[in-house]
Amino acid sequence: MFTATANLILPSTTTGSFPRPRWCDVSMWGRPLDTCMLDVRFREKFQDAMAVVLGDQERA
Repeated sequence: MFTATANLILPSTTTGSFPRPRWCDVSMWGRPLDTCMLDVRFREKFQDAMAVVLGDQERA
């Protein structure tokens, strides 16, 4: 960590789409999100992918 900016909040952003992780091999196939979330395999991979993206955005 740089000491000059250690206690400063630096406004930053990420733009564009995140690539789909290789392990996220499920798709919605035109179904609504609430229907997809009933599928345990889809739900777990979706939640994991969201955690990865949100973690990246928090670190940006």
